[in-house]
Parts: sequence; structure tokens; C-alpha cells
Amino acid sequence: MAEKTQKDYESWLKWYKDAIDQGGHPGTAGRQALADAKADRDRTASQAQRICGP
Repeated sequence: MAEKTQKDYESWLKWYKDAIDQGGHPGTAGRQALADAKADRDRTASQAQRICGP
């Protein structure tokens, strides 16, 4: 699960950077989607560390 959320975050981050590089503005919804993906990634990574150890 942690690997999936990491890939989701990386996908959103790529989309966000591409949008900016092309002169666009991701807007509130885009920024929130990126923030949500980062929070999901951080949460699942923390859970995985607690379950599996360092």
C-alpha cells in the first residue's frame, strides 16, 4: 500500500510540475489533490514503518 501511495504522489507531482512548466496554473483543486496525495503517502509510510519496523 505504501508503494502505491508513493506512486500516486509521484504521478500528481509530475502532473503539477508539468502544468507549471507549460505556463499553467494548477489551481486550488490541483494543489489540494497534490497535498492529499502527499498526506496519504506520509500516512501509509508511517503505518508501514510501525508494522514492519525500520
